Amino acid sequence: ALNLSVVGEAATMPAYRGVRNALANQIPAGVRLAMEKITPPVINPYVWNATLKNGKVAIGGFVPSEQARKGIIAHARRVFPRADVADTAEMAGGAPDGWDKAAAIALSQLAALRSGTADIKGREFSFVGEAADEPTAATVRKALKSDVPQSYKLVERIGYPRANKTIAGYTMAISHSGGDVEVSGNIP
Repeated sequence: ALNLSVVGEAATMPAYRGVRNALANQIPAGVRLAMEKITPPVINPYVWNATLKNGKVAIGGFVPSEQARKGIIAHARRVFPRADVADTAEMAGGAPDGWDKAAAIALSQLAALRSGTADIKGREFSFVGEAADEPTAATVRKALKSDVPQSYKLVERIGYPRANKTIAGYTMAISHSGGDVEVSGNIP
């Protein structure tokens, strides 16, 4: 049998998938795959995202390895035990330092929200979501600011429903003095 060794970096994602598929399914008879060390292409900027909507979690973008994918999916299933978790992320090189921690924090904090999206693009970390209330929003903000690696630029927008405040027995005063008019109090 002829031994085949394949080593290198794929130029594109389609090339990477094609070579991996060929090595898995199309090696001719009499040829044995002795070694395979193909790395996916380096992506810049490296992107990853997770979205929570209607009780479903969608993960996309890129992961640096199958081991990283398995870890992220396992973490997602731990923090979203009742949600469907869909993963469409592809393997690619170029993940910035701290990527694994940033992705795990994104999932953990999304789990505290009603809905939201976390986007990592290079070293930019964007987090947008809707919390059930103000204390939950504050807790998520605090966790993001303290836990996201310092090498990432964090931008967050976390909203929450605001209660309508009604004031019974409102008062209003208008006073005129010289050329000035002063209005004070509450209006409906």
